[in-house]
Amino acid sequence: MCPAVPPLEEKKHQRFPRWKKKKHQRFPRWKRKKECPAVLPLEKKMEKKGPNYHSMQRRMATHNYTLPGIYHITLHVAEGMGQPLGLVEGSLEQPDGTPSGPHVALTPIGQMVREELLSSITAHYSMINVDTFVIMPEHLHVLLQVTAPIVSSNGRPTHLGQVIAGYKKGCNRRFWAMTGQDISAGEPLNTRNALRVPSGSPAGFSSPAGISSPAGVNSPAGISSPAGINSPSGNEKRVPSYGTTARPPLFATGYCDVQPITAEQLETQRAYIHGNPRSRLLRTSLRATLMPSRGAFVTALTPAALRKYLQSVCLPQHATPEALAAIEQRLLLTASAPTGTPATSAPSASPATSAPSASPATSAPSASPATSAPSASPAIRVPSGSPATSAPSASPAIRVPSASPAIRVPSASPAIRVPSGSPAGISTPFVTLDTYGNRQLLNSHLLPVVCHYKDRGRFAQQKARCLEEAAHGAVLVSARIAPGEQEIMNEAVNHGFPTITISDNGFPERYHPSAERIDRCAAGQLLIVTPWQYQYRGKNELVTIPFCKTMNCVAQALCHQKDDWWKNSE
Repeated sequence: MCPAVPPLEEKKHQRFPRWKKKKHQRFPRWKRKKECPAVLPLEKKMEKKGPNYHSMQRRMATHNYTLPGIYHITLHVAEGMGQPLGLVEGSLEQPDGTPSGPHVALTPIGQMVREELLSSITAHYSMINVDTFVIMPEHLHVLLQVTAPIVSSNGRPTHLGQVIAGYKKGCNRRFWAMTGQDISAGEPLNTRNALRVPSGSPAGFSSPAGISSPAGVNSPAGISSPAGINSPSGNEKRVPSYGTTARPPLFATGYCDVQPITAEQLETQRAYIHGNPRSRLLRTSLRATLMPSRGAFVTALTPAALRKYLQSVCLPQHATPEALAAIEQRLLLTASAPTGTPATSAPSASPATSAPSASPATSAPSASPATSAPSASPAIRVPSGSPATSAPSASPAIRVPSASPAIRVPSASPAIRVPSGSPAGISTPFVTLDTYGNRQLLNSHLLPVVCHYKDRGRFAQQKARCLEEAAHGAVLVSARIAPGEQEIMNEAVNHGFPTITISDNGFPERYHPSAERIDRCAAGQLLIVTPWQYQYRGKNELVTIPFCKTMNCVAQALCHQKDDWWKNSE
């Protein structure tokens, strides 16, 4: 007799073993987001943080931070601390590394941070060596060489982040002791002194806001505590706990890391670290030149005119409504035209160049050989088979006399984004430029440098004419997209001619161009302009052809000159 067969419901789990089940069966819909986040579309993942979000404190997902390597670590002091580590001093005329050259005069807290860096890390982790470091007033850079897998004293593999956390913890303990924040067990928080510094504190220290020191105790050095740490009267709010204490930490949470791979990248990072005091002293002494100026120049180019221009010079599959809307969304716009600027439209394409012909892949602006330091904006690259990455011929020339002053809006008024199709009563928006460098170059006679694929046979003539005009006082303006444009601009730089470069990205809050560009800006030989809002882009992210054409159109609008001016008779 056959044994009784159990009901089908009881064997349901046996009919579909777990290894045979499909993904959607293994993870029910209500569990899918929690247990299988990889099934979420990329757009959904970016919704929380937006396309502009980027954190330098994210670790490389494919790298094991317990293994040997070289790491460029950057630590910042906590928000509200000011500049507790030191003060940049010295003379720009003296070479680096000398007592009179640019250097950082460390405060007692800065000296403590230096001692901990040189002693504590190596004492606990013998496989980690400090290669190069610099302590700035509010942050520090250090190159750490890990010669063997990182292990703790008990032999367990240790993440580099745990090493950094231990260093911060040691600095915090000494920082609290130096500032009189030792807390004895059992003492109520509202009776402790939030911040004290022994008498005889070094000069240059100021009392932090909201913190009172006991009678007879000098104020600490430029140290301010986070909001909520007030004088110990007994009824003040407590700050959120940092670990097991309410005392404010010296350093902010997290750290930034860069991993140089080649020997050239390692030397670049070392040069960047050693050059930090000089760069800071240069920026503070030339703040008007070496700080981004928001909304410093308003062109006569409108979004509507730019859209019409791009539709005439790009193929229909490139100038799609979505691509044009994305470009307009990123542009810096101001709601009114500058006073005295002729309201000219965007350069119109000539009949011969209304549809760009296909050309081999054109690499976008790569850094010049002299520019070894990393740039803030990644290089532009255009996919293969794309049309020539340059704007076509423009409308008849509109020259601006060299003596005419540049028309600017006050730097304090930021650019205002005005969407297309604005209702009646709102002024027509115009494309606005943020600037970095010598803005006096805008007073010169400006000439756009744009190299077309169709003119490749006449490149020698174009190059000679551009350099000739630059020798007579003209300032060349280019987005440096096509290789020909890079060659002409590099040659102008080698001859010592001033130039204006159009950046392919906006200026972030902390904009640090390469050392070579900073030196040229300080010498009055370079101005960097951008029509874009800042947006983080990955290293390998490509840009669209209309994006490149927009920058070439901005070059022509800035110069009030079409890009084939060099073909005209002298």
